[in-house]
Amino acid sequence: MVSNLRQRGLDLSSEPAVYVPYLQDETHHVLASMNLFVRSMSDDPGLLANSVRGKIQSVYPNQPVERMMVIHDVVSHSLAPRTYSVGLMTAFAGLALLLCALGIYGVVSYVTLQFTLNLVFAWLWARRGKTCCGMFCSREVRSLLRACPSA
Repeated sequence: MVSNLRQRGLDLSSEPAVYVPYLQDETHHVLASMNLFVRSMSDDPGLLANSVRGKIQSVYPNQPVERMMVIHDVVSHSLAPRTYSVGLMTAFAGLALLLCALGIYGVVSYVTLQFTLNLVFAWLWARRGKTCCGMFCSREVRSLLRACPSA
């Protein structure tokens, strides 16, 4: 008996399993297959593929050997859908943060502009009869001053 076996995928729950020798298994599964795991001490375990294939062919010449994969690739393939989903969610979260920052910048900019204009108009109103209004050369400001009612 084995517990905590994640045979179908790393993101699926573990199920208990029983190991039966291949020759004693009388269920004749349609997809019956054998897995062989080889541990390597080298930096590139993919280099062992040809030697492992040769050893298997020397013992069982008619035995086909297919889907030789490094365990890192198996784990990556198993987690690929979840990795894609997390990456997509991260991209949308970043976009949402960018839109929030732009919105906050817009509101703060608008409020600051309104406050600044109110300060300018209040200052101009307070100075409406004095000579320092001559330093404003723009037509818009002078027309605004003319439109202000005198007290």
